[in-house]
Amino acid sequence: MRTGEKGWPSLLAAGLALALLGPAGCKRGDPNFATVYGEIRLDGQPLAGALVEFDPENGSPSYGITDPYGRYTLRFNHQQAGALIGRHTVRITTRRTTVDNNGRTIILPEKIPPQYNWRSTLSAEVRPGSNRYDFDLKTR
Repeated sequence: MRTGEKGWPSLLAAGLALALLGPAGCKRGDPNFATVYGEIRLDGQPLAGALVEFDPENGSPSYGITDPYGRYTLRFNHQQAGALIGRHTVRITTRRTTVDNNGRTIILPEKIPPQYNWRSTLSAEVRPGSNRYDFDLKTR
């Protein structure tokens, strides 16, 4: 892994932390942040349960998890909604770890090709205000 590259264990941990935090108070009016939301589709179908990361060129990333309809909204942390203003690399993953009924850890496989996650070619420019970014991913 190159210096400065995000590792998937930390990305998954951040996503889990985000999911556990749930809705919280939102610090409003910070001029460095903007609202980011959208929809993720895989081969034309809504992609539920995917972790969406917007990783800025400078600063810490924001995360969201898609709902059953493939919709997401980003949070920077439990107090700050949105993402930092500026250029971002976007990563989307479905890889998860879970525990079965016998207490064994199971790794659920990635459904999305690497050009959308660990070798992402996706990007977005977050501008002040409200930003909608939809991604229609293809498995082929």
